[in-house]
Amino acid sequence: MNGLFTPIDIQQQSFRRALRGYDPEEVDEFLDRVAESVQGYVEKIRELERKLEVAEEQIQECRELKHSLNEAILFAQQSAEEKIKSAAQQAELTLKEARAKADSILEEARMRIEEQKREIGRLSQVRQQFVAEMKGTLSKFETLVGLVSESPKAEEKR
Repeated sequence: MNGLFTPIDIQQQSFRRALRGYDPEEVDEFLDRVAESVQGYVEKIRELERKLEVAEEQIQECRELKHSLNEAILFAQQSAEEKIKSAAQQAELTLKEARAKADSILEEARMRIEEQKREIGRLSQVRQQFVAEMKGTLSKFETLVGLVSESPKAEEKR
C-alpha cells in the first residue's frame, strides 16, 4: 500500500475482538463516517486536480500567447523602424531630386536672362544704328531741301 487510505480501505478494515474493547457498531459507524469524509476529500482532490490541470493548460496557453505577442510586437517594431528608415531615405532622395531640379530651373533662368540681356544689347545697338542712320538721312534731306530752297533764289538772282 502507498500509505494513503481509500474509503474502501477504511470500510473494509476489521479489528480483532478483545475484552473490554470498543463497541463494534460504534466503531463501524465511525469508520463509515470517516470513509464518507475521505471519499468527499478524494472527490474534492480529484476536482481540484482537474482544475489545476485546466489552470496549467491555461497558463501554458497564456505563456504561448505572451510569446507570440512579444514576437508580434518585436516584428511590428522592426517593421515600423524599417518603414521610418525607408521613408527617411525616400524623403532624402525626393529632396535631392527637388534641389537638382530647382538648380536646373535656376540655371536655365540665368541662361535665359543672359540671352535676354544680349538681345536687349543687340536691339539697343540696332536702335542706335537706326537713329544714327535716320539722323544721317534726315540731315541729307535737310541739306537737299536747303539746296532746293536756295536754287530758286539763285535762279531768280540770275
